[in-house]
Amino acid sequence: MHDPSCIYRFEEHDVYIPIVVLEELDRHKTGLSEVARNVRQVSRNLDELIASVGNDIIKGLVLPAPEGRQPGKLYFYMEAVHNPIPRGLDTES
Repeated sequence: MHDPSCIYRFEEHDVYIPIVVLEELDRHKTGLSEVARNVRQVSRNLDELIASVGNDIIKGLVLPAPEGRQPGKLYFYMEAVHNPIPRGLDTES
């Protein structure tokens, strides 16, 4: 939420975003704060990546990589988390 372009910094690594993170981002989209603006930019970045593959996001979204490197992929982990959520992550709002 503090660096909206961080998703592009993983280069050849695969990244998994759990549903709880997407929900947390969604809760912080509104408002005029810097965090809200950043979250809206993250949302736009994710939308662009999704648009590049159409409806086939199950196979992962290819992340941009430097020339000559194998690109990583972005996956959305949509299954419920069965471990306790770390203290500080608000799951009630």
